[in-house]
Amino acid sequence: MISGKLQLQNKAVFFCILILTIILVTKAKTNIPLDNSRENLLLIKPDPIELTDGDLIFRKGRDLVSQLVLSQGKSTQFSHVGIVIKHKGVISVVHSLPENVTVSSGVQIESFTSFTSIENASDIAVYRLIKENPKVINKVKEYALQQVGKPFDTDFLLSTDDSIYCTELVVKAYSTAGVKLVTDQAFIKVMLIDELVIPPDYLRQSHQLKPI
Repeated sequence: MISGKLQLQNKAVFFCILILTIILVTKAKTNIPLDNSRENLLLIKPDPIELTDGDLIFRKGRDLVSQLVLSQGKSTQFSHVGIVIKHKGVISVVHSLPENVTVSSGVQIESFTSFTSIENASDIAVYRLIKENPKVINKVKEYALQQVGKPFDTDFLLSTDDSIYCTELVVKAYSTAGVKLVTDQAFIKVMLIDELVIPPDYLRQSHQLKPI
């Protein structure tokens, strides 16, 4: 049996190779530097006034980790997802990030403005429950806030709760409130990950959600 340390090293090697492949392929296709020059940045944001607790906000990140996530699954458009909440009078997003993406990692509360900043996102989409239910939303919000401070789940295991990745946060928040967002079709197999994983973008396929 491979030790935990060796397995972690294998994951790191795999991710490094995959990231390098993405860089080379992207450069070859576009023949432009990956510096996200200001002149090429354009992001149309949703109006925060139209958002409500429990909305799911998806973004397409600009960093290499986002490119790695987008390489998993089929026709993926978004690399990250969070839960919109009104926190201390401010429209915010509860989400979970791995290390090396931002200064802080794990489950955190970030303002809507920061989450959707042009430095962090190249595309944004918001989805909402088709059958809106205040009791469900309150439970989703309560669960999300209770997870703040937990570390990012680098093993991507839905079977554990001591750490959590972004899609896991959303799925479990709604599951706690009695809403099953995903079916088995939303799970994919990722190399060196012990359990099946739910890519953020696959949540948009849920029959429970509608775009706004």
